[in-house]
This record gives sequence, structure tokens and C-alpha cells, in this order.
Amino acid sequence: MSPSENILKLRKLTEEICNIEPSGDCVIEKLRTAIKNGTEDILSSKTERTKLKYYEKMFSEIKTIISEN
Repeated sequence: MSPSENILKLRKLTEEICNIEPSGDCVIEKLRTAIKNGTEDILSSKTERTKLKYYEKMFSEIKTIISEN
């Protein structure tokens, strides 16, 4: 007995999906990068004022990424 046409199509789509490379434009990756860079800046800050500035910058970047998508 051969598989139905729908099963064959499903198998083909599954193979295609599994072969897709993640895009550099992935929202999650952009968010991770913004948080990673922001965290590095915050941790290297000497004063509370500078830390606050970096928190604001990171928040702004995250907000921009979300609003673009």
C-alpha cells in the first residue's frame, strides 16, 4: 500500500522546513543581540547615571525591533 498524496506532500514540506537556514533578520536574534550588547555596556559602566543611559538605549533598541516586526 502506498502513502496517500497528502502524506507525501507533508513529508516533502517537512523536509523543506528542516532545510531552512535561520535568517540573520530573525527577530529573536536581533533581540538577543540588543540585550547582549546592552548588558555588556551596563556591566562595564562605572556610574549609575551611565548604567541608566545604557538601560534606556537598550530599551529603545528593543522597542524599535519589536515595532518593526
